[in-house]
Amino acid sequence: SSSHRPTTIECDFQIDFLTSFHKLILIKELRKEALDSSVRSFITQTVGGEFTKTPVVDLDDAYASSSTSTGVSFTPILLMLSDDSTSCKDMVGDVEKLAKH
Repeated sequence: SSSHRPTTIECDFQIDFLTSFHKLILIKELRKEALDSSVRSFITQTVGGEFTKTPVVDLDDAYASSSTSTGVSFTPILLMLSDDSTSCKDMVGDVEKLAKH
């Protein structure tokens, strides 16, 4: 399957002068299926692997910190889930529970 192909590309032309970001643009155009893993590698190499880890979210804590002591919420809670998030389906029940608050 194409998802198991390596994220390296052999080229007949020189690309060593390109920055890592420019190489990502090439990968986007030449190997779209490899873009996700390439972006994760780019982020890990440039700013650190902690930025590619999905944080564990406790919605009860988020609700408590966004609300006053009377339970009135002043701060919106925004959840951003990626398509490949394995916890995305698990979050649906938590979000429904939070909506009932």
